[in-house]
Amino acid sequence: MVVASSSQPPSPMATTTTSTPWPPKLRLLQSQLSSEERRRIPSQMLMKILGQHSNGLLPMQMGKGNEYWLNSYVDFDKVFLMGDRAEANIAHHMGMRHGLEKLEGVKIEGMTLFYPYFWGKKPIVGETTDANERAKIEKLWQISRPNTSGSDDPLINPVVEYSKLPSLGCNRLMVVLPAKDILKHRGRYYADQKFEESGWKGEAEVYEIKRVDHGFYLANACHY
Repeated sequence: MVVASSSQPPSPMATTTTSTPWPPKLRLLQSQLSSEERRRIPSQMLMKILGQHSNGLLPMQMGKGNEYWLNSYVDFDKVFLMGDRAEANIAHHMGMRHGLEKLEGVKIEGMTLFYPYFWGKKPIVGETTDANERAKIEKLWQISRPNTSGSDDPLINPVVEYSKLPSLGCNRLMVVLPAKDILKHRGRYYADQKFEESGWKGEAEVYEIKRVDHGFYLANACHY
């Protein structure tokens, strides 16, 4: 999901909250939300999906996109990337691609990854060493991408591209992790350790949600 600052009424293609005469609660967040469709078709391999979503910023390119509302009303100097679970992985790669290719007319202010699906072949500190638990995660990844190189594929383990991390296309990063999530240690390792070690000049923050597991909001939306 791409979020950009806006002060205009809702776009026909986006969910948005704007300035008066909209209610006060809606005025708390003035933004345009541009959500990339993520289809759930087994035959649609993850590499193809990632390629499509990595281009998700293209409709926002100032003055060159096909969407009137984005071209006319969005503040392209205040763009945020967001994603949850597998979409957090996609958001990371969109941010990296923007940092390396510098899409003209767009400035990414920050990126928020909710419950990212990061993993790796070698267990890190705090992570489960149970062979069966690790095999479940690795099997699911192999189903998602049959031609993967394994659990150290950059698509699921972004820190293997360590030398590229300083090129992330924003200066603010937040990673939100459920306290009971088996994947949480990898998300913290990504934000708290590897970005700092890489020499990235931005600011990273990790926020942990107590007493919940991965995808908890699907079963209990009351947490929101």
